[in-house]
Amino acid sequence: MVRIDPAHTPASRRGRGSAGIVTVETSRAAVAAGATDVVVFADPGNPTSNALYQRIRYVRVTDFAGYTFSHRVVEVAVGGQASGSTSGCVNRTGLPSERAYAISARVLSPM
Repeated sequence: MVRIDPAHTPASRRGRGSAGIVTVETSRAAVAAGATDVVVFADPGNPTSNALYQRIRYVRVTDFAGYTFSHRVVEVAVGGQASGSTSGCVNRTGLPSERAYAISARVLSPM
């Protein structure tokens, strides 16, 4: 499996088909090198990239949520004495934050 990431087209170059061409040719090169599947990730809030991947025959696989993990030290008084203790904290940062698309070598070869 090969993951293509990240992909960005400068605003001045958009609308010319270059993102699609680069993605297709990179996918073909990955398959020619032996990859059985190629995966790309897109911002679910970007309809342009999501439509592009589907137009070039990628299939939506799943959405991913983003998480931030932090670790903090909490001081706890025990019998008048301070002692260190740890506590983990998880913060949900978005739903979904990435959308995964994949294409199989079997689909890519006749493109």
